[in-house]
This record gives sequence, C-alpha cells and structure tokens, in this order.
Amino acid sequence: MKLILVYNANSDFFSSSLDFIHKIVSPKTYKCELCALTHGSFKEKPEWKNFVDQTAIKLVFHHIGDFEERYRTSYDYPVVVMEDDDQLKVVFNKTQLGQMKSTNELIHAIESLAEVSTKN
Repeated sequence: MKLILVYNANSDFFSSSLDFIHKIVSPKTYKCELCALTHGSFKEKPEWKNFVDQTAIKLVFHHIGDFEERYRTSYDYPVVVMEDDDQLKVVFNKTQLGQMKSTNELIHAIESLAEVSTKN
C-alpha cells in the first residue's frame, strides 16, 4: 500500500511565497486542509515529522502540478489517495481532511487505514 498525499498548493516559488504569507496573515482561511494538519507557519509539525520519519507506511507527497503530471488525473484538493496495483482510490477527500481536528487525528486515521489494508 502506498498513500499519496496531495497538497492544495503549487510548488513554484511564487505560489509557495503566497501560501507562506497567507498562512501567516490569515491561517483560518488558508485553502489547504492537509497543510493545516501537517505544517505550522514555518515548518512541519513535530508530531507529523516524527510520524513520517518512523512509520513503515509508504507515504508520498505531491503538490498539484507534479501530482497531475505524474498521474494524469485531478481531484478536488487536498486529497489523500491510495495507490494499489496502479489504481488510485480516494481515502480522505477535502471535506474529510477539513473535519479532522488535529495532526494526531490524521496520523491515527492513516494508521487505521494501514491496519485495514494489511488485513485484506
């Protein structure tokens, strides 16, 4: 199982700069629910970084442009998809990510998903 986490952002310098400023000035209106769960204003949240560094779950991270170029598909971003046998399946959509209240809730949801996947 591989989980692909796609942020609602582009990776070019201009977009990254605007996103950075937006997160500082008006974090409640920032358009990427996934980024809000995994990053603070300046860097990855410590609990997220520890999870990513220590988990055996294969996690791949993309911005919109590189994801769409690689997979030739698009979604309502942000999104978390599972890739299995070259098939993509949405596991957490924008709404579901927006309903998560904390980084730990996202971590537990990913861990639960991995547990279910290994049982099948």
